[in-house]
Amino acid sequence: MMAQPSLPGFEPAGTFEAFHRANPEVYALLRDFALEAVRVGRRRHLSINLLFERLRWYTMIETEGDPYKLNNNWRAGYARLLMRQERELRGLFETRSSREDERSESAEGAAV
Repeated sequence: MMAQPSLPGFEPAGTFEAFHRANPEVYALLRDFALEAVRVGRRRHLSINLLFERLRWYTMIETEGDPYKLNNNWRAGYARLLMRQERELRGLFETRSSREDERSESAEGAAV
């Protein structure tokens, strides 16, 4: 299957970035849950899967309205984003290298 060409300023609707921008409260809740774990002593190897399932529980059971439609493929994106943006969460999640890491490194190198 051939990859779609990337157009500047265009992002397919089903991407992690599009979902994240449209649902900032998902990031906020995942951050709050992860920081809560850090406050009680968890410093390494917290599972982003655990946080995703807690978020699903929270939105289905503890809140009113429709639960978020969380794509499991976005777990790695949220783990990386949380560790990049929240100093207290750096190194909390174990990640594998991915094409996204290579793109990030290329973009950072080009920006220097």
